[in-house]
Amino acid sequence: MHWPTSVGRTVVLLMATLSRHDGMLRDGTNPEGVDPVPKLGWNTTQDLVDVKVVSMSYSPPCAKIRYHLAFHKVPFLVVTPAEFKKGKVDGDYTKVPAIFVGGRQVNDSYVIIKHLTPVLYGAAVDEEWEQKITYGLQLAMEVEGFEDSRNYATIVTFGGFPSFVGRFFWFVLPLGRLAKRIRAGRAEKNDRFGPLRAAKEYTDEFRSAVGEKPFFAGEQPGCVDVSFYATLVTWEPVPCVQDLLEGSDLLGWWQRMKGAMPALGP
Repeated sequence: MHWPTSVGRTVVLLMATLSRHDGMLRDGTNPEGVDPVPKLGWNTTQDLVDVKVVSMSYSPPCAKIRYHLAFHKVPFLVVTPAEFKKGKVDGDYTKVPAIFVGGRQVNDSYVIIKHLTPVLYGAAVDEEWEQKITYGLQLAMEVEGFEDSRNYATIVTFGGFPSFVGRFFWFVLPLGRLAKRIRAGRAEKNDRFGPLRAAKEYTDEFRSAVGEKPFFAGEQPGCVDVSFYATLVTWEPVPCVQDLLEGSDLLGWWQRMKGAMPALGP
């Protein structure tokens, strides 16, 4: 039987999904928010071999993966999204970031950090704070950046456009619509993570948790410090991020983190 293209593709995807009993995607990798099956077997940094990070510039979740690895001096190569998508078919995972370790692909920044943390830091991930960073701070920063035209002159440069495009033609940019889509997608997760709060509420809460310590983790940066820093650092030139650092009294912590973190590109 010859199916119309769209119907045939749907049938193939459905059959592939039904044929798997482990909850993984058609390509055998994990969906977002789902632990990989079978288990990864990452026990020490010696297990982190032939590491490749699928990353794009100015992406906070991609930056998180790169900074965690670089902070612990784990060598890795960067794979571009275009290279990653070569040979992929419908139903395969094609979003960023993803990571390859010893040839095995793991998807979703939250899942990746969850499994890297015990190896790199010797303790389980702080799920409460990693969720606040991933599903709170990052998204709040992005939507607030997209909703305020004073940020556009900087944000457009992330895509390779000259700043004057954002300064003088901000009214034709689709960033406001993008912010609405992000808010709508995040609202679907309210039952799990609660409503999205203002970005400053997350930075204020973090500042309170740091208290008088040099870092959230104490005398040295820990996993939460690195995730929080990496989420903000690629957007550091954006006015809304400068407002967060100054308004939440995080400039001292920020400078200490800059001194402790490796120098990576955006």
